[in-house]
Amino acid sequence: DDLILKQDAAKSLLETSQFEEAITLLEEIVEEYPEFWSAHNNLSLAYFYVGEVDKAKQYLQTVLEQNPGNLHAYCNLLVFYYYERQDEKVEEIAKVLSTVHPLLVEHRYKLGATFALVGHYPLAYKWLRSLYKQGFEGDEVFYYWLSYSAYFTGNVTFAEQMWERVIKENKEKEGSEPWNVSGDANHRVGSMTLEERLYAIFLAVQTNNLNEIKNYQSSTVPQSQLEKEFIAFALTNDDHIYKKVAALYHIAESLFTHSKQDELFLFSFRILTKVYKENISLQNHQGWAAALEYVWRTEANQPITQATIATQYTTSVATIGKYAKLIKNILS
Repeated sequence: DDLILKQDAAKSLLETSQFEEAITLLEEIVEEYPEFWSAHNNLSLAYFYVGEVDKAKQYLQTVLEQNPGNLHAYCNLLVFYYYERQDEKVEEIAKVLSTVHPLLVEHRYKLGATFALVGHYPLAYKWLRSLYKQGFEGDEVFYYWLSYSAYFTGNVTFAEQMWERVIKENKEKEGSEPWNVSGDANHRVGSMTLEERLYAIFLAVQTNNLNEIKNYQSSTVPQSQLEKEFIAFALTNDDHIYKKVAALYHIAESLFTHSKQDELFLFSFRILTKVYKENISLQNHQGWAAALEYVWRTEANQPITQATIATQYTTSVATIGKYAKLIKNILS
């Protein structure tokens, strides 16, 4: 009974994208029930969606080593490779999973939804449609992926019918119909890393493309608490309510006034997401921005002195040295 209650609670946290809370509970479950593979798989997903890729793979590897053939683990691995854009690995695992014919409803749903997420629509439609024919009453996510897989396999009328079910469950999905976006556009955000998604949100604000942010906000792509707050700040510009994430955004603004290099921003967002989780102040926007560029240029073999960077960002060498040390500790 204890396991069932905890597992249901963890599932609810995952479904509402409360990943940090889910991680805490799932780690407790894994410690108490080390052979309960579902918890390992869910913990792996939670870590992946908050950007802790190494930890995510570590838990997934545990499942695959001790429970070979675990369908959920292979589906999660396919999603990981898809997000990391390892196309050869995606095709390799998708080919293996295409030969699997599960009997359990849960497994058919997982397989169909996974194929839909990575853009393998014919296989997604096969499994999700079979569940629908059997009278399966799914949730909003089920009808979302069924509609998308139907539309991109040419079953337009059925896709429209299923989309009505989506809107019935969640009116906020209006505007994200499969016929309003191409297959590639729908999955473009889903295939990004956490730092790429944050950078994309930031750039959307800089180019006054707020509709793109709103579409992402209402999509089924899982969003960490950091992303939710980052989006909320991007749309409201409310420094008071979103004080901590606003500081992160303003650091990016400081960088943007001095450099437009994508690699610098991806590096910076990767570091800042880690700093965000610690009790480290981000209020010195210029100091953090200067230190991030200094460390990035050093790592990229583009030597520049701290004094030069300090002048550009109107900050002190001591400040750059302080934050640069923190950044290097994160990198080590």
